[in-house]
Amino acid sequence: MRKNPFLVRFLALILVLLLCGCGTVTPTLPDSPKQEPAQSQMEVATPQEEMPVERPVTEFTIAGFDKEGPGDFGYQTVLTAQEETDLTELLDMGNWERVEDPPQRGFTCHLAMANSDMSKYLWVMDGEDFGTFIRIDKQDGSSVLYTAPTEVHQAAKRFAQRLRMRDDTVPNMNPAQQELFDTYLFPWALQTPFDQSWDDPLQAAENMVFYLLLGGCCQLEYGSMEPMNQYETDGNGMPAEFVEQTLLAHFDLPLEWIRNHKEYDSEANVYHFVSGYGGVGNVGAITGSRQNGDLLEIDCSWFDWRDGEAPDLLTYSHTVTIKLEEDGGWKYVGNQITWRLSDQD
Repeated sequence: MRKNPFLVRFLALILVLLLCGCGTVTPTLPDSPKQEPAQSQMEVATPQEEMPVERPVTEFTIAGFDKEGPGDFGYQTVLTAQEETDLTELLDMGNWERVEDPPQRGFTCHLAMANSDMSKYLWVMDGEDFGTFIRIDKQDGSSVLYTAPTEVHQAAKRFAQRLRMRDDTVPNMNPAQQELFDTYLFPWALQTPFDQSWDDPLQAAENMVFYLLLGGCCQLEYGSMEPMNQYETDGNGMPAEFVEQTLLAHFDLPLEWIRNHKEYDSEANVYHFVSGYGGVGNVGAITGSRQNGDLLEIDCSWFDWRDGEAPDLLTYSHTVTIKLEEDGGWKYVGNQITWRLSDQD
């Protein structure tokens, strides 16, 4: 078939016009910035952008403890696979919130972690009246700070204690013993009601700082000191009902003795405390337990830090007796010292 030259030229003209028309729909902008590859964007990102939203913590596998000075990681232990899982659960990452303007006050660190090449660190800290803080530091000096639920630093404190028991001289607790410790004994590392024998709870209470006694009972009753922190923050004092019920939950104490403390304001019916107590606590380990009816006996040993290197110095052992109540409550009713370092020759 012969081609019609006129038709060919006509169709070519139409095609050119169509192509020119399409080119005007989306014009090229010569001044538009060039899109950099993803890798280049990561290299120039700010420290805030370097921390992903999911904030993974699985890379932190080394726990460190002070030896020569705070935060020097002089004493280290590597997490097991189970401990890595436990760490992820206790940190409760889903409830972290970024802090842009942190409070200018000191923090108490309860758990310090590092990744395998020690280029990144994670600190779980108690900010006193401001709650729990988690700080992630990088080797280049950048850091990111988050707030977390108060229960996180309490769980971190108990987790750190488990790790400190890696030394051969400190007994490792089985899961049942760990549960007993977490239920009945965990708050008493800093100051304890168990370093002397007694058969009247008042004897134990009289030898403790009143604020620390209440703090220990608050942690036993509520799982943390958050209720106390809330009352301290508002500045109006702690209601007498809260203080007295918290103490009486686990110690059978005379109400007159409780209200005789200088912290009690009888006119306002509140207690005013001065907080700020701190220090390095002992490490406890349950070595045995037995139950006879409603009485539970727990054998425990407490270890101090020898030269700050490891909690391997046994200071005393004791047996505490606990009365279990039908409603699920319980009270300390007696304590017997079974061994004490200061009594040895």
